[in-house]
Amino acid sequence: MQKSLFYLLIALLMCPAGMSLAQDISTDPRFLAGGWKINMELQLPAVRSENSAVTKKYPEERWDDLYNTLESRIYLFSEDGSFRATWVAGGQFSSVSGSWKYGENGILTISTVGNEISYRVVLQDGNMSWIPLQRTSGIVHQIHLNRI
Repeated sequence: MQKSLFYLLIALLMCPAGMSLAQDISTDPRFLAGGWKINMELQLPAVRSENSAVTKKYPEERWDDLYNTLESRIYLFSEDGSFRATWVAGGQFSSVSGSWKYGENGILTISTVGNEISYRVVLQDGNMSWIPLQRTSGIVHQIHLNRI
């Protein structure tokens, strides 16, 4: 009997539906709760390729500032739906607070005072990427993160 249950469990885990359920944590918004930081290995090449015309004109010292700003950025998501991002830019500490919602369709919406932006969330190899549903005004569009 135990052997039958073992083989049944193996068969369920190997079938596509079982694999989908085991890998699809994105339908549960609680996976976002906690701290996230920029994945610099993915983020810098993305910034350069997304803005190639703009970034070619960037002086090298501006890249140093952007690098330091991105490296210091922390995103904190609470299970109660509150959100906070912190970073250092030009030697000054900055933060923004607001709320977040995550839908079953994989869309993350972050709301701050006077601003709301929605991203498609992609989870891959322990990384999370946010792809904006509309073009953003800054130099950073896609955001690549790792859990802290």
